[in-house]
Amino acid sequence: AIAVAGGAGLKDTGGAVSVDSGAGTATTSGSVSIKSATAGSGGASGKLVFSSGASTSGNSGAVYIATGAGVGGKAGVISVIAGSAAAGVGGNVEVTAGSAAADDGGAMLLTGGASSVDAKTGGAISVVAGAGTGSAGSQGGAIAVAGGAGLKDTGGAVSVDSGAGTATTSGSVSIKSATAGSGGASGKLVFSSGASTSGNSGAVYIATGAGVGGKAGVISVIAGSAAAGVGGNVEVTAGSAAADDGGAMLLTGGASSVDAKTGGAISVVAGAGTGSAGSQGGAIAVAGG
Repeated sequence: AIAVAGGAGLKDTGGAVSVDSGAGTATTSGSVSIKSATAGSGGASGKLVFSSGASTSGNSGAVYIATGAGVGGKAGVISVIAGSAAAGVGGNVEVTAGSAAADDGGAMLLTGGASSVDAKTGGAISVVAGAGTGSAGSQGGAIAVAGGAGLKDTGGAVSVDSGAGTATTSGSVSIKSATAGSGGASGKLVFSSGASTSGNSGAVYIATGAGVGGKAGVISVIAGSAAAGVGGNVEVTAGSAAADDGGAMLLTGGASSVDAKTGGAISVVAGAGTGSAGSQGGAIAVAGG
């Protein structure tokens, strides 16, 4: 083995260890390569460990991985890539914030780079699961986003917010499943609060923001049309109850407090039957329980 170690500091800071490549005064500076050798047929290649030491009283040392600034060109890329496997499972990439026994756990922050140039865009963040490219029975990888469990108190929240537009339009938020192939259905979307064993279950709110200087946003619930089958249904059902009243349903048009203006109307219109022969318009049924 080869060991490179700074000297111990019995009363002060220990000695530093520095590995620097040679400067290129006119062209490219030298590279720094740290790698373990290729393993033989009966073993694994040696692991690499980049870690600061533990601390018994103060903070442990930070670990920084950074590329240099690109003064006259692009800044360098940082790539963290697990190895591919010809016969087994590909290597995982795990990034985990530290746990804490007596305080808050460590946070994790992923931030795209800012751009201060006119007509340019801040850096995007993309999280993309791997494709399943096998010929049969191969599925794409899933993406799971979950707040932490609260064993004695409230669990962690999950928030998805678009970027603010301080002078113009704020960013959109799009949640949709991909278009299906010829042999399947597109993935369903589920927006649901969790069940509760003793208290109330969580409410679900769908609302547009107030229009302070313009019209408020529209809410549209539209089932898909079908080229060869039946169009999708829209079902809005209040909850049933095993030991109390069933849930009520209320449809209310918006009020208007402006002189000579009208409150919002409520229209219930069945679909038209536009076929050339034997096509009937949809019926409307109103019945008590």
